[in-house]
Amino acid sequence: MEDKQYVEIDPLEKESEILSLFKEYDPKSYGKNDEGFDWIEEEDSRCVVISNPYSDNDLEINIGDMNEFTVYFGDAHDHFWAYQEEYEYMLDMIKKILLNEVCEAELNDADGKWFGFCYPNKSEIDKDPVELFDFCFNEKEFSKHLFKSGYSVSFSFWNPVDNKTITIPAKRKRK
Repeated sequence: MEDKQYVEIDPLEKESEILSLFKEYDPKSYGKNDEGFDWIEEEDSRCVVISNPYSDNDLEINIGDMNEFTVYFGDAHDHFWAYQEEYEYMLDMIKKILLNEVCEAELNDADGKWFGFCYPNKSEIDKDPVELFDFCFNEKEFSKHLFKSGYSVSFSFWNPVDNKTITIPAKRKRK
């Protein structure tokens, strides 16, 4: 039996499946020649847009550019390789975003400079930001800067009723 982790798929062949899986959200598919989608790099690539009924924070799935999938939600985007396991993981993440079980979390310093993002489960948003963004805070240069300047974490949900921002002030040196 072949390990689906390494089963390559053609992203373009998944467009109709994606449209069908999310049909209750009335997704629309666009190409490079459609107004506002000239950013799509390859002629045959598509972008499926799921319009958000709660806000202007739509979810977009770029299908096929550079032979991968890219999901745009909030101010972030994430790439998924054209393997069956990655595709299934992406679909699961999208379903959880649409059910408000997963959000986009963004880490910025006190001046608004972007340091990273992740897609935590709703149950994780009360975690210590250092733990949630360990991939940033494990970098000594980044953590030193963030602790010195202060930082904020913004959590953006499909339904913004659950949105949240936390601000951590700069650590002051004691005299």
